[in-house]
Amino acid sequence: MYPDHRARLALFVLLAGLFLAAGCLGKSAQNSFYTLTPMPEAAAEAGPGAGPCLALGVGPVELPAYLERPQMVTRKQGHRFELAEFDRWAEPLPDTVSRVLAENLAALTCAEPLHFYPWSSDSTVDRQVTVRVLRLDGEPGGEVVLQAHWAILDGNGKSLAWRSATYRRPCADGSFGAYAKAQSELLADLSRDIAAGLGGLQASAPKQ
Repeated sequence: MYPDHRARLALFVLLAGLFLAAGCLGKSAQNSFYTLTPMPEAAAEAGPGAGPCLALGVGPVELPAYLERPQMVTRKQGHRFELAEFDRWAEPLPDTVSRVLAENLAALTCAEPLHFYPWSSDSTVDRQVTVRVLRLDGEPGGEVVLQAHWAILDGNGKSLAWRSATYRRPCADGSFGAYAKAQSELLADLSRDIAAGLGGLQASAPKQ
């Protein structure tokens, strides 16, 4: 009886140790979350230009499907991508890009009011900005690239301007924080070009 009792006790201790070890080994690395940020107010060089303010609508802003995921995506050599399992976006990336572009344009132009797509049917806009992102990726510690088409429409949906551009920024270091910062700077570059396009059309905009 006693040997059997000792055997069962030893088995219990062994199993408890295995469960504890499995718990320690099974702990995943802690997730880190990032977001894109609008350009600092000081970086909005001249700020809103002269002329009438615009009722500006921003959107739709489209991203490729490979970016519509919580993990941060990096591009390796060739056609290979990697997902950073423990480095993630704090909110869906399409929402973040749309918000940052809108905030940048609000800082660079006189946009009053500012509408986010889709806006209500009783809202009217003087100008609408649509953006289709083809690429927003790179490698931490390397180069980060934004490729996009953008258009400016009038209040009736007629195209007034259309551009295609590619922007490049170096990533300061190999961290994902620097990676997100470089992507934010690329969106600032895109926003400046869109704001310049809006400025060129501003003379023909109806006064509020």
